[in-house]
Amino acid sequence: MKGGKYCLKRISCNNMKMERSELKKLLSRYSSGRATEAERERLINWYQNASDKDADEFLEHLGGVIDGMDNSELLRLEDRLLTKEIKDDFNSSKTKSINTLPLMKVAAVMVIFLVSTFVFFQYFQEQNNNIQEYRTKVGEIKEIILPDQSKVILNSVSVLRFPEKFVTDSREVALEGEAFFDVERDETRPFTVHTENGIKVSVLGTSFNINDYSNGEQVEVAVSSGKVAVGKGRRLFGKITKGQQITYDKITEEFYQSNVAHVDSWIDGKIVFSQHTLKEVSNILNRIFKKQLVLKEGVDQGLFIKGSFDKNQGIEGIVDILCILHGLEYENRENKIIIKNKSKDQLK
Repeated sequence: MKGGKYCLKRISCNNMKMERSELKKLLSRYSSGRATEAERERLINWYQNASDKDADEFLEHLGGVIDGMDNSELLRLEDRLLTKEIKDDFNSSKTKSINTLPLMKVAAVMVIFLVSTFVFFQYFQEQNNNIQEYRTKVGEIKEIILPDQSKVILNSVSVLRFPEKFVTDSREVALEGEAFFDVERDETRPFTVHTENGIKVSVLGTSFNINDYSNGEQVEVAVSSGKVAVGKGRRLFGKITKGQQITYDKITEEFYQSNVAHVDSWIDGKIVFSQHTLKEVSNILNRIFKKQLVLKEGVDQGLFIKGSFDKNQGIEGIVDILCILHGLEYENRENKIIIKNKSKDQLK
């Protein structure tokens, strides 16, 4: 959806076909409250019965209609669709897919996510001359104060973008990488973080951590205080509170909720591995230390690593312990460390 550009296709399901003109007419009548019961059923039943492929095409088609609306029209559409009943379900849903919600709620929540995400990208496009961008280098941590006085601590090799001034009805920021957010409470302006991989995190005022690096296999959202809603695309993963975390697997597209003891330990220089693969460990250490870790061919990159370390141990100290625990060895060179399997002679 980035850039507000959509592919407009003719779509069909169960012998029902919708052109853009008809869809726009139905949405217009629906949003203004003039749609007949038959028209509502036609739109919603199609979506409910569509295959995943057709549903995705439907979203693209719907995006083309939304692309022609301005922000005020989009917000009116969202407000009309989000009735009190749907709001309650939207807020209370924990781990079920949007596709499992009742008939009217499926279409409503789907449009809400689509509208809110589009408004964000449309707004950023319109304000592109006033976007603030902060980047961090390897090993660097940076503290940033947002226009509403919320505080963000940006981890190494990360990017944060936000407008010079937040609009009157929302606070939207974009994140690539990892950051800890301490958000000023404002019930009139929800605070939303959009990540590079499409994860959306919404709050009113709370503190939480997001980890979504492009080379990572998972996305993690953990809460330090308050409540946080987490979702992606048409899916609402759930709402989590202090000490809880939602983890999303980018490969399987599945998610789960768990408890977490230390949300922001990395700020204090702690490096915690909890069932991370050796490949993930390598990526993490390479963001923290300038001397880079390389896994030699033949090393099991899927080896699970668990343990807690301190940044002050240095990459050599951490790698030394990891190799001892997992029967590996390493070669320490000037600007990199190479982890490799032990030779056959050493294994005898």
